[in-house]
Amino acid sequence: MKMFNIKGIVILIALFVAVQIISAFLISPLLGPVVIEAINKHSGTKISIDKVTVWPLTLSCSLKGLKVFDPDNEKERIALVQSASFRLSLLGLLSKRLVISRLVVSGAEIDVKGEPDGSFNVQKIARSKEDAEKAETAKTSALGQLKGKKDWFSRIYNMVKQKSSKETAEKKEVKRVERAIDELPRGRRVRFVTPSDRYIFQIQNFIIKNSRLKLETDVGETVDIDKVAIYIKNLRLTSAAGARFDKLGLQGIVSKDGKLSGNFDLDYAQSFKQNRQTTICDLSAKDVDLPTLKFIYADSLPVDFEKGIISINSRTNIVDGELDSANSLTLKGHTILPKNSTQVVAFVPLPVICDALNKLDPAKMKFQITGTVDQPQFKGFQDILINLIKPYIGNITEGLKKDGLKALDGLLKKETKSSQEDTSQEESTTSKTIDSIKSLF
Repeated sequence: MKMFNIKGIVILIALFVAVQIISAFLISPLLGPVVIEAINKHSGTKISIDKVTVWPLTLSCSLKGLKVFDPDNEKERIALVQSASFRLSLLGLLSKRLVISRLVVSGAEIDVKGEPDGSFNVQKIARSKEDAEKAETAKTSALGQLKGKKDWFSRIYNMVKQKSSKETAEKKEVKRVERAIDELPRGRRVRFVTPSDRYIFQIQNFIIKNSRLKLETDVGETVDIDKVAIYIKNLRLTSAAGARFDKLGLQGIVSKDGKLSGNFDLDYAQSFKQNRQTTICDLSAKDVDLPTLKFIYADSLPVDFEKGIISINSRTNIVDGELDSANSLTLKGHTILPKNSTQVVAFVPLPVICDALNKLDPAKMKFQITGTVDQPQFKGFQDILINLIKPYIGNITEGLKKDGLKALDGLLKKETKSSQEDTSQEESTTSKTIDSIKSLF
């Protein structure tokens, strides 16, 4: 009695190999353009591929020369991918959805540009029809021109704020599991539709490695991010709703004109549990050159950095709009200049604060930011800042006392004509007033 049919097994293996080869070299060149056209149609993107190889038995595919173009300008390339591979989800196909269980991209070149209306070109790849219409209107509106003057931090923060508000308002609708009934020739079929089932195109795990980002402002200033690694969890995309994802990881090395300018690591996650919308953002950056990245923070800070290096560790939690952020930073080799010499922080003139910080090297601070995404509270930062610079403003307060005594004394003498005894009393009062001002420091 034969335990195995060796001949039958060999024939079966040969058949599988033949199917793989025929699909890879004969069917793939024909099927590839059809798939790309379908993706462009349903997602609103504009992409092209030099070579597509499909392996049907493993539900996998490899790509060469993938190019992603600006949907509004097909001549302007946003990304070039040297090679990529992905595997389809069998369960997704059974539910009539295009679900990629894993997509790995290597050797990508991605150009991220700031638009005059305050958005970024990469947003166009995954924007909804409603967002596209709003963007088109903003181009010719005064509001759009105002947004274009904001730095990148302001733009990204506004995106997070608007997204949190919108998703909080729609969370019950988006997260609800619905029951769908399909009428059949003999009876009915009941299906439970989950939030993921509402998206026709989905990537469960999206990995980009050994790649490069080029950041460019709307005025042509550029910075390179080398050795980029990106991880996106559960990316969903439709033309109606735009893009959604659960987790985002990004890390890379910053350089400008070939000069190393620091490195960073960012983790961003969103979740919905117990009827609460939660956003968590972890950021760490080491030895980042501040003048190099001025376009990111220029409009968000009341000071300007002529030179300096910063290292940051930050963990931010946003729960239904409530903000809780723990931060620590270290400044080294810095020269800080005030933008407005009349501005006051916690009763201390901004030029005084800048002068004191310039004498403190390194300057280390740990602080909390609370409040809401609409109205963040920086009291913790102000308290830490004033305590940090106290030893360096002693001479300034002594000078302030002398100058203030002279000025207030002269003012009181002009307004009053009294005896010598009254004058001495006024001087004593003036001195007490200056002492009160000094105590603020």
